Amino acid sequence: MEVERINAQTAFIHLPVEVEDEDAPKLKQILQILYGQEVQFIQVDFTVTEKLRNPCLGILLLYHKKLTERGGKPTFVNVKSHRLKHVFDMIDLRRVITIEVSQLGKYRHD
Repeated sequence: MEVERINAQTAFIHLPVEVEDEDAPKLKQILQILYGQEVQFIQVDFTVTEKLRNPCLGILLLYHKKLTERGGKPTFVNVKSHRLKHVFDMIDLRRVITIEVSQLGKYRHD
């Protein structure tokens, strides 16, 4: 996982190919730091991600709630994996969080 700060209010979290259970503490730490720095707009980049374990999704959704409650906007971007798209559709995630294509960040993939 890599964090890219766009400006004082916006950050990108670039996820790896596989986000496993053991990645949950690191993801939580990253989100806690960004939340503590009052970052309002966090974009979670799924460009290369093929696998996301439930504990990590739970952490992302927890911070989605926290950010939204204070006027922020977390977004999932560049979800390309058919498997992840299917899972997100099954749990109707688009009803809860914005999922879009973004050109922000240094990992641009056309």
